[in-house]
Amino acid sequence: MKNETIEERYKRLKVNEAKIKEEIEKTKEELIEIFAKEPDHDFNGLTIHKSMGRKTIGWKAIAEILKPSNDLVDRYTKIGEPTFSVRLKESKE
Repeated sequence: MKNETIEERYKRLKVNEAKIKEEIEKTKEELIEIFAKEPDHDFNGLTIHKSMGRKTIGWKAIAEILKPSNDLVDRYTKIGEPTFSVRLKESKE
């Protein structure tokens, strides 16, 4: 790790991140199984919350039916700040 380039450090961290994410997902699944069997289990400060799922609205379908003017659409359109991302290309090793 000494004398590694910033690119090498980024690649190393991304590999570790993937491994950690996988382990977190497996652990979450185990916690959820415990919660399903024992809802009153003491999870030592962890909170497990069950939601009914995300509610989505098909705005495109509504717009196709109502056919709003471009002026109306522009009035209610917001443009966020630009963002940047850094991704690791899949290696062919």
